[in-house]
Amino acid sequence: MAIRQPTPLQAVSSVILSMSLLALCNGLIHTFVPLRLNHEGYGGVESGLILTCLTAGGVLACLITGTVVRRVGHIRAFTVFAAMVLLSVLALTISTDLILWGFARLIHGLATTSLFIVAQSWMNDATENAWRGRVSSVFYLIYVLCIGAGYYLAGQVDIDSVQAMTIGATFMALALIPVGLTRLPAPPPPVRVQVDFKAVWRISPVGFLGSVSVGGLTMTLQGFIPIHAAAENMPNADIASLLSLSLLGNLVFQWPMGYISDRTDRRYVMLAAVTIMLAMAIAFSFYGFGALLITVLIVGAWVGANESLYSLSFAHANDRADPSDYVMLSSTMMLGWSLGAVVLPGLTTILTSYLGTGAFVYVFIGGSVAFALFVLIRLFAKSAPKEEAQEPFVALPATAPNTGELAAPSEEDSGPK
Repeated sequence: MAIRQPTPLQAVSSVILSMSLLALCNGLIHTFVPLRLNHEGYGGVESGLILTCLTAGGVLACLITGTVVRRVGHIRAFTVFAAMVLLSVLALTISTDLILWGFARLIHGLATTSLFIVAQSWMNDATENAWRGRVSSVFYLIYVLCIGAGYYLAGQVDIDSVQAMTIGATFMALALIPVGLTRLPAPPPPVRVQVDFKAVWRISPVGFLGSVSVGGLTMTLQGFIPIHAAAENMPNADIASLLSLSLLGNLVFQWPMGYISDRTDRRYVMLAAVTIMLAMAIAFSFYGFGALLITVLIVGAWVGANESLYSLSFAHANDRADPSDYVMLSSTMMLGWSLGAVVLPGLTTILTSYLGTGAFVYVFIGGSVAFALFVLIRLFAKSAPKEEAQEPFVALPATAPNTGELAAPSEEDSGPK
């Protein structure tokens, strides 16, 4: 009797399970850190600096992960980076010294982004084109839900204890098991990783600037919301619920915007997303942290529209690129996202010392307006690609942008699926 072959989704289930455990750890620790810092008497400036350390680690990951994978392979690289996340979480138990926490968050950001690079390139290699979109969608849906669960857990732990770090470290220890036991073959090591800002700018200025903008806007929004909420004395449980429930906006907005963008010039949908983001930012600036349900609706729409903008930017860039440029395009846009995620939160941190923790709203509005104006200029400067030339839309959360090609093998090394 013939042995039933696993579906592509079943084949990569071990990687998805490990990444889901990482999401639980990230959601918990990313929320716990600003709450604990506020509890210890640190202000928004200090919390902003710690957030900038996290995003700076992501930039380093874009530069070194391909080399690490080339030297030791996907499985060993995954194990090393998972262990680094675990150690960075445990380091937070030593003391609340800002230098120690800044270094720990730098390592956490580096290792987490590296894990995404390794996992996505591994799944892309193991999945045929006919299944890739479905596998990617299932992976991101599960990841976002686990991030939300981690946010919720942050509101249930004792803020004075090491409970959050112990639980987070446990999740990361468990994450090593599925990949350690997997029978999924590792891809061949990458031969080269290309980053070319000039080439991507020539291909799609809107797509590239959208990636950079969304990196900054996403980390500013989702990094400073808990910082501002803690400074405004919002209960920790309510902060965790707000962050967790607001992720549902991502599920509401991604698919409708993607569906519409597949049938028109994506830049019009980008402008619609930015308009929603601006409207919610303005609404939040007036309403603040009032009734939890209303705040969840405002922040949920804000997050959902913002998350959709990265997927739209990535799809728009792919529409205009030659297939031979896809690896270079993905690598460069991811690095652009990471650079934006350092610069804009860094600027917000500086302004926080003058304007308070609510400064992030003004930075977000300024960044959104600047990007919208650029899109309008490009709309008048260059026409849309022909409808039949557009790539199918794939939902990608901006908190976990597409890093799959940074450690992907070159085409000449990829065997038939």
